Amino acid sequence: MNRHLRRTRLVAGVARPPRLKTSRRPPDESNLHAEHENGSNPPSTSTSIEDSPVVRIDEPIHFNWVRYEHLIQALHGKITLAAVLVSGLVLLMLGRRAERGEYISPERWLCGAGAGWFIAWMVRLALFTFLAAPRFVRFMPGRICLSGLGSLRPEHILHWKMDRGVSLDSSEKACTRLEICCRWFWWERRWAMFLNDVTQADLLHQLLKTRLAAKSKVPRRTWSSELRLKPES
Repeated sequence: MNRHLRRTRLVAGVARPPRLKTSRRPPDESNLHAEHENGSNPPSTSTSIEDSPVVRIDEPIHFNWVRYEHLIQALHGKITLAAVLVSGLVLLMLGRRAERGEYISPERWLCGAGAGWFIAWMVRLALFTFLAAPRFVRFMPGRICLSGLGSLRPEHILHWKMDRGVSLDSSEKACTRLEICCRWFWWERRWAMFLNDVTQADLLHQLLKTRLAAKSKVPRRTWSSELRLKPES
């Protein structure tokens, strides 16, 4: 009887085929790694933007103080004279007001006498901030960064030179002096730094020759405000 029922269901299309028992297994990780190595999944095409690493060379702090002392010794008399003149002019103006009958308090007389010296002290502070600040040169892809001037392109550099065997004082050892003449906005600026490490000086010279090869030449004009350097004897 059961056999006839099965045959009837098969003829009428009622009977369903038996389900196959399948086990779902997670994909093998080894196959995924193999497919990734074979190139089935394309790797990421992100590349680094910088073509070369950034190189920074710092000037020793000792040279910052030496540069400041040299300039202060040369300008000491001029700064003192300017302070006396400014104080004298302020006191003269206060004296004229006093002649007209205007009351001048003792505090104003005291401030007038110290006005010139205060301005001279501010000038010294500005020179110290500008000259004793740490100097460095940083090479970046397509640019060169100078402390105090910012980032410059190679076409902004007019010329550069390096002088070896230069001593700032008779008691100091010989060092290397780098001078760069560049166009900063619409003006021509000269920038200099000193190095006493031979390895850093060689590295700096190699970087300058590589990235600023066409700019290495001696300038026609001399720098009037440069330090009086004594060549090594």
